[in-house]
Amino acid sequence: DGGFVLRNVRYDENGTEFRLRPALGSRQFSPPVQRITLNRDHPVENQVVFSDVSSHTVSGAVRFAGTNCFEPDVAIWVDNAVGATSDRNGKFSIVLTEGPHTLRAQRRDHTYRAAFHGDTLGADSVTIDVRAEVRDLVFLNRTAHVVSGRVGGGCERYVGEVSVRFRSENNCLDTTIVGNPEYRINLPPMRYFASATVDRGTIPPSLVRPDVIAFF
Repeated sequence: DGGFVLRNVRYDENGTEFRLRPALGSRQFSPPVQRITLNRDHPVENQVVFSDVSSHTVSGAVRFAGTNCFEPDVAIWVDNAVGATSDRNGKFSIVLTEGPHTLRAQRRDHTYRAAFHGDTLGADSVTIDVRAEVRDLVFLNRTAHVVSGRVGGGCERYVGEVSVRFRSENNCLDTTIVGNPEYRINLPPMRYFASATVDRGTIPPSLVRPDVIAFF
């Protein structure tokens, strides 16, 4: 039950000071040392209490699933409270006391899955028995939104093969698709630059090629 008794401790009748220090592996205690004095009038000390304050760092990152894009400003919940927020590089670090803790990521209505020790779990949270430093915790944002549209000229006229490019604002994702005349793509929730180019060799002879190229 965590109690202890030290019997038959010899002391001088006028008083002897002792220093008590608990130790258990790499655990940390508060206070690290307590001083007591035993003498003829005070031969017993019953109020020696140490608190185990051992803690370790749990660190990791938040990333969009299927990409190398990291997500900032994601709240990392520990048990029932926010313990940290991912930085602009998607990284987070939390100091936790020893023992089991449940961690999850939350931002808006996005869907997250935990990945620990390289394995993607089928849940949005993970419970870790913290006994040492944890470095490889990853939360994957599996949210994606549909971007769709049409390419071509007025009155839905075919003007050639048009490629639509989506490049994320932080340059971590760059993808191009061909739309003839429609396109549809699933993208993670980030800010993008969108652009379109036409394949010059596919522009119909009936159109003014420089005008089509200049438009796109």
